[in-house]
Amino acid sequence: MKNGYAIYCTQRNIYFSADEKSKFNSLKEIKEQLLSYHSIDIDKEDINKIKNWSAFEIANQFDWEIHDYKTEQVINNT
Repeated sequence: MKNGYAIYCTQRNIYFSADEKSKFNSLKEIKEQLLSYHSIDIDKEDINKIKNWSAFEIANQFDWEIHDYKTEQVINNT
């Protein structure tokens, strides 16, 4: 099994990447997913600002955790 990522929303109890085919292969993919998911709730001006943030910054802002897909451990941006 290849390494990859999953994301979990601690606020809404939502988990993305439940299987090998749907896991995220990069932090860029996570960033795109989070931007897409939250673009419904946020005005266009704020989305444009957020596009400059890292996947970790977006995840932290919206109560998401980035997990190692294989181990299911939380990955911290430290």
